[in-house]
Amino acid sequence: MFYQKETWKDWRVYYKLFFAILIACGIFAALIESYVHGITITVKNPAWSEEATKNFINDKGDYTFNYFSYFTIQSNLLVFAWLVGAGLFPKYEGKNKWLGYNMTLAITIYISITFLIFNLMLLPVEQPQTWKAWLYSTIQHVICPIVMIVYFLFFMERKNNIKTTKVYWKQDLWKFYFYPIIWAIVNMIRGEFRWQAGKAFPYQYFFLNIHKSLGGIPGAVWFIIAVIAVSGLVFGLGTLYNFCSYKFVNKKKIVK
Repeated sequence: MFYQKETWKDWRVYYKLFFAILIACGIFAALIESYVHGITITVKNPAWSEEATKNFINDKGDYTFNYFSYFTIQSNLLVFAWLVGAGLFPKYEGKNKWLGYNMTLAITIYISITFLIFNLMLLPVEQPQTWKAWLYSTIQHVICPIVMIVYFLFFMERKNNIKTTKVYWKQDLWKFYFYPIIWAIVNMIRGEFRWQAGKAFPYQYFFLNIHKSLGGIPGAVWFIIAVIAVSGLVFGLGTLYNFCSYKFVNKKKIVK
């Protein structure tokens, strides 16, 4: 149990709980600040009417739902939940379904996608406008991914019976596509309704908006590029992380 003395002697418990708190602050501080000081839109979009902008600013429910629809926020919440669970109940790490190897690998893949897509595709297009926005963005898109990746690869407990790459491809790889596919379908349908209704922020990311070109490239092409990129990342990152884990575990067995 989490209250056993030997548990609190393990530095990994503090690692997980400290960063869980930091990630929670990064997620909820921006949301709470908007509630307290008012919702603001730093970059005006000519595709929205002034009325749509005002409606979005005045509708906290719409803003909140939109906020938690971002892949970034959802993947951060997954990491937060995992760190809390593994921090409070370390003896279950690597054992039960939520803290087991496959679920942890999936979460690590998703937060890695957040890291790469944001820094390679989104940040060059639009940068945070204030120091607080930079801080929240850094926590969500840099610190959180690195914390999870490092812990999964080097410090996670009981990573046993890890499959070879070929077996992993055959038995497990396809499972990791479920969440991104479901997320994309839900947000594309939601985005289409919002676009047709003329609402602000119809799509979470520019590459989902099939109606709008960017940099001379049609929105539909951006969407196809994103699908190919994310599919490749799920395959590549999952294969890489599983391969590294397999090598590390077998190396430890040889040393012992």
